[in-house]
Amino acid sequence: MRLALALALALAVAGCSTPLPDDGPCRSPPLNKGPWVMRADDTSAAVFWETRDPGCVALGLTLEAGGSESLLTGASVATTVESSYGVNQVMMPDIAGTYYLARVDATKLSPGTCYTYRVRATDGAPDARGRFCTARPPSLEGQPLRFFVIGDTNPRIGHTADVLKHTLPEKPDFLLHTGDIQYYSSTETWSYWFGAMAPMLRAGAFFPAIGNHEDEKEGGGTEFADYYDRLFHQPSLDGDGTPKWYRFTSGGVWFHTIDTEEPYDSGSPQYLWLSESLKEVAQKPGYRLSVIYMHRNLYTIGDAHPNVEVRKSLAPLFAAYKVRLVLSGHMHGYERFEVGSITYITTAGGGGIITEVTKNAPLYPEDAKLRVVGLPAYHAMLFDVRPLGTATELHGRAIDESGATLDDFTHTIP
Repeated sequence: MRLALALALALAVAGCSTPLPDDGPCRSPPLNKGPWVMRADDTSAAVFWETRDPGCVALGLTLEAGGSESLLTGASVATTVESSYGVNQVMMPDIAGTYYLARVDATKLSPGTCYTYRVRATDGAPDARGRFCTARPPSLEGQPLRFFVIGDTNPRIGHTADVLKHTLPEKPDFLLHTGDIQYYSSTETWSYWFGAMAPMLRAGAFFPAIGNHEDEKEGGGTEFADYYDRLFHQPSLDGDGTPKWYRFTSGGVWFHTIDTEEPYDSGSPQYLWLSESLKEVAQKPGYRLSVIYMHRNLYTIGDAHPNVEVRKSLAPLFAAYKVRLVLSGHMHGYERFEVGSITYITTAGGGGIITEVTKNAPLYPEDAKLRVVGLPAYHAMLFDVRPLGTATELHGRAIDESGATLDDFTHTIP
């Protein structure tokens, strides 16, 4: 794979001891996309951005709590975009050509610690700044783990910015996306998306799931390879899984993402991976619970259909290995189902046109009894995980574009 080869050539530079001189020669060429952070674990993270020209790859790194800034350097590699979209149709088209993907690896970091970074710009442009947090230890050391969830982002429609304005200031440790990141169907380009979503991408490490709009061009197009796989390849450093389904952990909570555009029913490679991984992580010291996030829904009574057959296969796994939260997107709205000890949430109000959240209730009457909240609203979610002795408290909030709380719930998990 072209990206895998490119990333293999990238430099992994460790250490945080060299002061970053403001008058130094190392400044990045103008940024075309980014920056964003992936591959965050307890002691490392990788910062990425894209430019049209090769050049210096460096950033300044500082503890978010304060301190001196240190220099980290990396490298950029040439990557090829084969397709164009929106040329002569939109102000910010996606254009084929050669782009340089820059990467800086921050290593030897402290667990459970948040950092800020800046990529110094050229031509008088403001520096590109962001933050990320390393994974917290399983004990949480008395501090809650906070994470952000959004799905079906389509900022061109005009609601996403307000959703982000009311959620990101609470400084989540990292960001989950339940798929349908960007929409060609509304003439929104990736070039536009990266600019509009900069507040989110700079707020923490980004862990996306794949949706049906990630490869939406007809006729065997290259959108997935040109954008998702080129820019978000291997979001986790865990080493288990693939670029399409993977896992990571923080605070004793294990997160697994599923690609619902590929088979994940019993016997499929993805199902076998998930079952083995859930079994493995449940035996790790400090294990608290597992969270599954994906695009298409296992439970919904909106204008999408739940995958009833697959959930029959997954239910025994979820019960056996302490899966307590399942997040999905796809049905544009908000739903919460309480199914035994598992909370199933549809969080797909990130910007795409809101749809009918109760349309299919007559088709799934038993599921309708399990839904405790269903709202046609733009929103994102914030979750806090807190230790309660040997138990764990999971607190979730859905917050809309006005800052109002749509849903607020707390579960204690033995």
